[in-house]
Amino acid sequence: VSYGIDPREIEDYIKSCITKHIIIKKDKGYVYQKNIGFKNIDYDSKYVIFIDDDVEIQPGTIRILVSILEKFEDIGLAQPLLVTKDHKIDSIGAYLDYLGYSYMPLRGKDLNEIRSGNILYKVTYVASCVILRTEIFKGSPLLPYDSFYFFNYEDVDLALRTWLIGYKVVCIPFVIAIHERGRTALLKNAPPKFVYLNTRNRLITLLSLLNLSLILKYIPLNLLFEILRATVLFNKNPSHSIAIIHAILWIFKNIRY
Repeated sequence: VSYGIDPREIEDYIKSCITKHIIIKKDKGYVYQKNIGFKNIDYDSKYVIFIDDDVEIQPGTIRILVSILEKFEDIGLAQPLLVTKDHKIDSIGAYLDYLGYSYMPLRGKDLNEIRSGNILYKVTYVASCVILRTEIFKGSPLLPYDSFYFFNYEDVDLALRTWLIGYKVVCIPFVIAIHERGRTALLKNAPPKFVYLNTRNRLITLLSLLNLSLILKYIPLNLLFEILRATVLFNKNPSHSIAIIHAILWIFKNIRY
């Protein structure tokens, strides 16, 4: 697939790139690592691609992603179609409701059940394997990912900010990458720290990006739901219950943030 750009030029450029390995001695979080990568790209780089360690891209993936962004200048962030090793749909991107919960249509369906054609899916956010137009952040004090998130919801925050700036966020379903989904898949089996970060970061995202009328409408409902969830979990999984309460208390203590 080529849209007005010679694919051979892109392939040759990728082969000529210098590989730089950066060793981070202290664990400052998954998000911090992504930003370190962004800080070390060439200043003239037009695009940057973030690939999680549980994702395997196919030959030609980068070439096609770049070709799409070259043609459609209003796309700021894009993801290939993510599938599992047994050819099930993992993600065509995700959508977010007003309570901050995400849902992924077509997930679990066989790959041959969908006909992607040349359709681009407009989605709320993308994750795991994304290509970003660097001009969005050039001259900006902001990095693509908010390091404070540490882990989880940083991709939602990035995508929503990309939408607010005026760019589209899409999934390109005729480009396929294999995703071996890891520990983020099952929240019930997650450690308490993950539950804490998941709850806190979701509330941060909503409070940061919703307008005042939507905050007044949905945040009280959200908090009520979380308190009820913590109450139900207290007997079955007290560590998760306490993690949720700590996340809510953090929001009230740090509302200025």
